[in-house]
Amino acid sequence: MIRGLLARTWPYTFAGGLAGFLGTVLTVRLIGVEAFADYAIDLAKLSGVLLLAELIPSSYSIFRQQEDPSFEKDVAAFVLLLVIVVPLVVVGLHSVEFFSSFSVFIVIHAACVVLQRYLDARFQAQGRLSSFVALPLTSSLVRLGVLCIIGLFFSDIAPNDVAWGATATGSVCSQIIFLARHPAEAAVFLRRGHGIALVRLWKQRGRYVGYYPNVVLKRLRDMAMPLVCDWLVPSKVEAGKYLLAYRGVDFALAQLRVVEALLSNVGVRKVLAAGRARFLVLLAITGQIAAVASSFALAGQAGFDGHTLFLALLASFFVYPYVVELAFRSDAYAAFTPRRVTASLVAFLLGIAVAVSCAAFFSELSAIHLMAAPLLGQTMATLSYWMPIKSARH
Repeated sequence: MIRGLLARTWPYTFAGGLAGFLGTVLTVRLIGVEAFADYAIDLAKLSGVLLLAELIPSSYSIFRQQEDPSFEKDVAAFVLLLVIVVPLVVVGLHSVEFFSSFSVFIVIHAACVVLQRYLDARFQAQGRLSSFVALPLTSSLVRLGVLCIIGLFFSDIAPNDVAWGATATGSVCSQIIFLARHPAEAAVFLRRGHGIALVRLWKQRGRYVGYYPNVVLKRLRDMAMPLVCDWLVPSKVEAGKYLLAYRGVDFALAQLRVVEALLSNVGVRKVLAAGRARFLVLLAITGQIAAVASSFALAGQAGFDGHTLFLALLASFFVYPYVVELAFRSDAYAAFTPRRVTASLVAFLLGIAVAVSCAAFFSELSAIHLMAAPLLGQTMATLSYWMPIKSARH
């Protein structure tokens, strides 16, 4: 069963990742390493704004929908509200110069991400891997196509509009295509009673507020290194090399996230339990090979040399502790015990703080120093699962 699911979905996941990879290469070619650094930093800042979407935590919603299928209707009402609120917040933050290089397309993309998060949680809860991988694939292909058109015919567009325009167009088109093919998916939004649904969610807040520390810490983890690049790294070229190398690792991790989506389904977890350890080892080895190649190819946009190769090799070791934590994190959420995940996120942030502080004290931060920080953080996060922590069901 598991091999069959992965065999059917991984070609699409790989194709989506490859399209995203090529899109990143083309983006750097069109706007340069320094402008790409600004784009990546603003992506991280936007993810902070999107904490609003986690007021109903995805990790809770996925398993809650499996216990109570009607819960998805209440979440849909919340999503409708956020599609209005989040873009307004983004515009407000632009007025105080929050973003490094603002584009109006950031507003459009923000609204799309809100809906995407809802759909991702719904697909994982229902075990619909084909739908789960189809949206990112379509989005990446559209983005790549838009970048090709810009490169061929529109050379005078501002760099920030190139990067964000392609990203937003991919998000919008993928969701339009999906809803056109599955019009029934829109029914949950086109009904009455959204106000009552929001009241029900408020009354149930005691069930999910325990997830908030994890939500905030996870977002801080994701934002930490881009913000370090923005605040502490004087060279945008070094920041860009790190961000590109890490994007290469993320290409490999995107293939592994299909497994995390599988582990979010109760039935699949039972089937996979017996051979899980061996399965994860094979995933990690394969993931490291992909991470080395993709990191070297992306970071090489700033120059192919021995320094870049070492950077890519160092980045690839991130995969091993990530795969182990992937399994432990899924176990914790399946048992509705988020405190263990909280400890891992705190450990990750501590690792980043230690590595960055030491490197900044002794020398100017380079791409190598930057890459050591998430590697140490992920290792500490994984080791934290062996700590004795008293957990409570939420």
